[in-house]
Amino acid sequence: MEFLTPLSTDKETTSGAQLAAFALEQGRRAEAEQVTPATARASHQIGAAENAATAYAMLAQVLRLEGKPAEAQIADRAAALFLRMKDIYVRQQEVGMKRLHRQIAALRRVAHLLVEG
Repeated sequence: MEFLTPLSTDKETTSGAQLAAFALEQGRRAEAEQVTPATARASHQIGAAENAATAYAMLAQVLRLEGKPAEAQIADRAAALFLRMKDIYVRQQEVGMKRLHRQIAALRRVAHLLVEG
């Protein structure tokens, strides 16, 4: 069987999502909507991984019904891989968002110094 890379870690997607979150926190909804294509790509990647996992799970069922347990086991492993990679990708996005929130909090603490300076 041929396997594809489940998800790529795209720095553009992460930075786009971070910019959107920052714009929303600053009350700039229109600006946030301009950078959401990166967020849409991330959502699409997650959905694609879930769809691939479902397809491999269905393939495993068909292979079992055809009496091909070894091939079914390979398809099961592929489904598990896609789900694991999706979970890793989502976790990376969560970590990035937490880092962004800490940076925003730090900027808010020193914003008055920047205005006065």
